[in-house]
Amino acid sequence: MDHLVLDFGIPKECKAGLVSEGPGFEPKVEIAPVPETGRSGATVVEINAAGICSSDTHYMLNDPGSPKYPSFNVGPPGHEDARTPIKLGDNGDKECFCSDSLFTHLSQRDWRLIFTGTYQQYIVSPAKHAFPIPKWVSDYVADPIICSASTIYHSLVESDLKAGSWRVCLSDDGGVGIQGVQLGKALGLRLAAVDASAAKQVPDATVEVIKIADGKGAHGVFVTAPATYSNVIGYTSTTVGTAIVCIGLPSVRTMTVDADLRFFYFRNLTDTKFALDFTKRGVLRQISEVYPINKTLEAVERLKNGEVAGKCVVNLHL
Repeated sequence: MDHLVLDFGIPKECKAGLVSEGPGFEPKVEIAPVPETGRSGATVVEINAAGICSSDTHYMLNDPGSPKYPSFNVGPPGHEDARTPIKLGDNGDKECFCSDSLFTHLSQRDWRLIFTGTYQQYIVSPAKHAFPIPKWVSDYVADPIICSASTIYHSLVESDLKAGSWRVCLSDDGGVGIQGVQLGKALGLRLAAVDASAAKQVPDATVEVIKIADGKGAHGVFVTAPATYSNVIGYTSTTVGTAIVCIGLPSVRTMTVDADLRFFYFRNLTDTKFALDFTKRGVLRQISEVYPINKTLEAVERLKNGEVAGKCVVNLHL
């Protein structure tokens, strides 16, 4: 197929949020060249909004136990975004191209560890993994759905909890936790959310949760922050067959659990479409703090320090 040149005034340079990795990492904004499509089936996209995920900060800190972030030689990190496709490469299909639709990227393969991440105004992404986001859904709402809402939705479905079951969410004020509370309610679950809050401090959260959960404990416990693993078993109490779903995994070599890990739940394209449908129906609402690109450092620091109720989203054009 001939090269499809659909060029909507693409600049030669753009802003990119880079990091100096390691324990004292510092995000910074620099000017980077706008990439060409290069690969077959790829498309140049303009990033409208990029979400900051906790996993991004772990790669910046180099604590997941995988190869260090600089070894990938990819420039900016990031994997959550809402974007507009602006140029197709070889094997692209112009009949399926719609320049006024918002698209996002999701793939079984982790492209953001191999290619330039979403903290950059223009990047290259595989066209076959793009799908439209309804126009009436804000970028700031859609952005976190791509990762956190899709992941917690998949976890809720795979946990096999039935309507009326008690579900406990540990660390409910992060992006995954808040969206998990909203989705759990929509699926008919009874919810108990636990997090650090001076206003509602209790001597023993496990005791209070068991009281709330019919005096027996939870049918399902969802862990979205590593710090809460130390007492996760306490929330299950006498309930037989409780599902413990591990979403927020700790840094490597920081914790040992004497348990059999059967499944690792991760989202796919179908989960994302279901999560977006909940958004269209008003079930999933915006839980994002929005920052301009030159305040990426502030956003990352607040997220890393647990000071954000929800998600941080960067508008790359502010």
